Amino acid sequence: MLLALIVDAKCLVGALGGASMPSTSPAQARLMAAAAHTKGGYGGVPQAVGEDFNQADKGTAMLSRSARQRAAAAVLRASTRRGAGG
Repeated sequence: MLLALIVDAKCLVGALGGASMPSTSPAQARLMAAAAHTKGGYGGVPQAVGEDFNQADKGTAMLSRSARQRAAAAVLRASTRRGAGG
């Protein structure tokens, strides 16, 4: 429900030529990036809205922080698999 309100507000602001709003969490940043890079949008988020958020996220630490967290989790999973074989 909250995401729908954010998307509706973003569509209204975008239609009026307002400033873009950056994502407020790494999960939102990933969702908006997926919507921006998927034809027709993703997860109920229109592609144009995802592009606006993604553009606003450029130059911020939100997407890079999300990428670092995912990379760190992958390294941890890989290291625990190697140690389990014994």
